Amino acid sequence: MKKIFVLAIFLLAAASGCETPQKAPPQEPAVEKKTETKEEPKPEAPTTTRDFYKSTESRVVAFADVHGDLQALRSILRATKLVDENDSWIGRDAILVQTGDLLDRGPDERAVVDLMLKLAKEAEAAGGGIIQLNGNHEIMNVMGDLRYIPSKGFEDFQDIPGEVPNVPEVARGRVAAWLPAGPYAKALATHGVIAGVNNALFVHGGVSMQVVRYGIDRLNSETLAWMRGVAPAPPQLLLAQDGPIWSRRYSEPEPSKSACDELGNVLDTLGLKIMVVGHTVQKNGATQACGGRVWRIDTGMSAHYGGKPHALDFSTDPPSVIVAE
Repeated sequence: MKKIFVLAIFLLAAASGCETPQKAPPQEPAVEKKTETKEEPKPEAPTTTRDFYKSTESRVVAFADVHGDLQALRSILRATKLVDENDSWIGRDAILVQTGDLLDRGPDERAVVDLMLKLAKEAEAAGGGIIQLNGNHEIMNVMGDLRYIPSKGFEDFQDIPGEVPNVPEVARGRVAAWLPAGPYAKALATHGVIAGVNNALFVHGGVSMQVVRYGIDRLNSETLAWMRGVAPAPPQLLLAQDGPIWSRRYSEPEPSKSACDELGNVLDTLGLKIMVVGHTVQKNGATQACGGRVWRIDTGMSAHYGGKPHALDFSTDPPSVIVAE
């Protein structure tokens, strides 16, 4: 079924012109559960022992969507003084949060991912770390959705071995690299899709109260289990239009009152102060909304969008914006 799903997406790639969420691969037919009595999961209580949460006295920096642009990635890493001219980590014990979408659109996807993976090891060795979240484009690739891959994105993965019949030869290395249990899917199966650091909640699209009730650790762990090939499918909530990798509710130019109210409920329930999101390009650079409780940091840094790389530095309160020239 997985192979058929991948082939179908590949054949339909040219027919789709807009970025939309895809449903998970079909699972076993739904069976009515007459004895279903489960209660709705209760919100998680704020505590520093949760897996998705990290408390640190180190410097914290965050930036969003890279979309296969190695030059843009290097420029923001250097502007934040985390990496030197040789692409080596110099941030010491700093924590970098990248909110997903390293992939698709740009020509340097593999180089971008490889650099981030290398820096993660160097940062850890220096006492710091990189929290690499997965956005909708990482999840789409693991699902076999190839709609936004540039031609070079197929060429750069041709050396990845793997049996993926029913997939055109040009795409086999790419698909083998990113399908569940593939080497790149497993390499990014680390921090899930949502992370909390100090007073901030980081996510690609947005976190709703439905996600909080479902359980952030549960959503992360189920997503990572699927990426590692030990679960048959991702959680359905991950793929929902208003799920954590697809939501744009907090990223509209002027979020609605109901969106801001829900944002406040999410943060207050989790004991956090602000949410930091990517996914939706902010044409005028990093912006705040909802009384400063959400930062939108997808500034379209890749050449595909033509924006400038921006990052948030949490050494100040509120965070300061760093712009790479």
